[in-house]
Amino acid sequence: MRHATKFFLAVILLSILFIVGCATSGMTRNTQAQVLEDVAPDEAYKLIQKNKNNPHFTVLDVRTEDEYRSGHLADATNIDFFSKSFRSELDALDKNNTYVIYCKSGGRSGQALQMMEELGFTHVYNISGGILNWRRKELPLVR
Repeated sequence: MRHATKFFLAVILLSILFIVGCATSGMTRNTQAQVLEDVAPDEAYKLIQKNKNNPHFTVLDVRTEDEYRSGHLADATNIDFFSKSFRSELDALDKNNTYVIYCKSGGRSGQALQMMEELGFTHVYNISGGILNWRRKELPLVR
């Protein structure tokens, strides 16, 4: 009887381990650490130049369309922070890509950085001081 009890307990323990293993094997884990930080315009410029041909890299301008038309970083994608669909437009982006974001002075892009962190983005760099600071450094713009 004693042998049968040990065998029964062993079967139960193995069954529990099997069930827990099966339940957790389908879980996805983000093992990649998030990099969400402010960078100086010259650092952002170097990052942009380094990734010119990288399809997993995007420069994101979160200003209004009028602000964007007045001058923006080359190849920047414009998503208006004030748009009702802003958060859903962000959420539709690939969260594993790398993004450099900016606005006029850093306020909106700072909020967008927090939003992107909440949405699970892994690599986002916010240009400190926005396009105003970019211009002060006399870095190139497109009109």
